Amino acid sequence: MDTVKTGFYSFFQAEAAPYPETLDTLTALRQAGIKTGVLTDVAYGMDNKFSMQDIAVLSGFLDVALTSVDVGYRKPNSAGFQTLMTALQVSPDEMMYGGDEQKDIVGDT
Repeated sequence: MDTVKTGFYSFFQAEAAPYPETLDTLTALRQAGIKTGVLTDVAYGMDNKFSMQDIAVLSGFLDVALTSVDVGYRKPNSAGFQTLMTALQVSPDEMMYGGDEQKDIVGDT
């Protein structure tokens, strides 16, 4: 089964790459003492490792990397955002979150 999942998921990972300015931005944030983290959804039926491969290039620049498998909920469930906040050891007023889908940006309460 792992071979099937790997073949399927690798199709979607073929062109996954950060924007050119991403690593410079993450480096500048780290130098400024700003913590950074990622909360990403794992595709239904996939293992955590596949989503972690998507963000592997960023791993050296992040303080925390979590997936929906780690937190037990998919976005927009607020439990994921709360878990990320706790892992970063920040309060809600110290946290900023961005996303590429409406559910990522709005979240739920």
